[in-house]
Amino acid sequence: MRRSTRCEGTRPGRTGRVAWAIAASLVFLLAGCPGQTYSETILATDGTVQRIVVAPGDEAWPGWSSPAAVKVNRSSRTFPRLLELEPGRGDEVTSRYTRTDLDWVPVERSILRSEARNTSWREEFRIEPLGLVRRITWTGTLSDPVAFDVMERHATIVGEMVAGLLADAVREVASPLELDAGRYALWLDGRAREWIQASCIAYYEQREAGGAADSSVWIERMARRRGSSSGADWCALTLDQFVATEVPILDATGVAFGPAQMRSFLEREIGLSQKGSPREWYDRLSESPAIRAAAEKRFPREAAPKTTFEPLLESMYALGWMGGMSDLRHRVHLPGEIVASDGVRVGDRCIEWTIDSNAAYPRQRVFHATCLVAEPSSSGASLLDERLETLQTYVACLAGDPELAKLCTSGRAGIDLAALRGYASSLEDTKGELYANAMQLIALLR
Repeated sequence: MRRSTRCEGTRPGRTGRVAWAIAASLVFLLAGCPGQTYSETILATDGTVQRIVVAPGDEAWPGWSSPAAVKVNRSSRTFPRLLELEPGRGDEVTSRYTRTDLDWVPVERSILRSEARNTSWREEFRIEPLGLVRRITWTGTLSDPVAFDVMERHATIVGEMVAGLLADAVREVASPLELDAGRYALWLDGRAREWIQASCIAYYEQREAGGAADSSVWIERMARRRGSSSGADWCALTLDQFVATEVPILDATGVAFGPAQMRSFLEREIGLSQKGSPREWYDRLSESPAIRAAAEKRFPREAAPKTTFEPLLESMYALGWMGGMSDLRHRVHLPGEIVASDGVRVGDRCIEWTIDSNAAYPRQRVFHATCLVAEPSSSGASLLDERLETLQTYVACLAGDPELAKLCTSGRAGIDLAALRGYASSLEDTKGELYANAMQLIALLR
């Protein structure tokens, strides 16, 4: 796996332990990068852009300041003052990065590069001169493309690994109990593999259609769509996938287990519980001695990371089970009055987004905010006051009359009021609406 930067939020030296735990417990179905990234973009009216990022890790970023270790109280819900954070290292290595650009140039940084997934964050600006006003639009694009065939290939890899682990666990338990589970384990291997691969495809298609990033949502939907117990707890529906077999386990006398015995065996011995939330379900499975014993044999701890751990992480990234970055809280400070945004306003000219680690998977997602800024005249003072209502009325007047807009495009050099009034007078008798529009604009000027 080729990565130019670590997954934001992965602690140094933690990759092997995380990957083994994933293989040992299947908990990776809900796994994600720990930690959180905070960032701010501050736009000034003179075109200067200041960027501050506080992120897990300490790798150097081209074009940014050297990483400075800082402490972040991650239990607090308050957005921290990024430039005032206390220096030093906490339990997790976290660094602050800064850069200042003298022009509103696009800036892109790579978050994750791997064979299957390349996640990046790009900020850019669109400036529209409207005479006495500038309309400035900020966009942040999280790109996280994964092709369907790449996802499908990794779904096959993980399906084989997980299904094999479950089948091995059944064999581990059955032998000392003198149970004949050979045929069932073989059937379970195929059934679990097919179920996992179908679930991966369903999740991918849901994400492409703009569905929720929470893996438990699609797992529940798969269970309910394929389950046989209408209205049951989703854990029970999931367990149904592994009970509905024509080759059940046989006891020591050759008598086949019934459905109730099969459920009891899988819940008690393997850890496939019938009740609980998705997280509780995976937690109980991860604590199962049978799963841990099977994982120890299939994925020994002493195995080299490049042959065991990294391929698993690669598949996790490709399937969207681990995000290409840590969750991001991003703020943008705009130089004018905000008129549109898909974020949350947290100040007069400040917007915030909380972005999930898989928000863009498997394509991209764009975030935006737009503001209006009054342009100064040649004397340095604006001919408009900077109230939002005034700026919006001015823009609406221009949009309603292209000829009027042309007369206002020389805002920096001053506007010829006589010419504006003359234009308005020429419209008075023939085009009442345009006349009223022009007079409304003239009334805005000071």
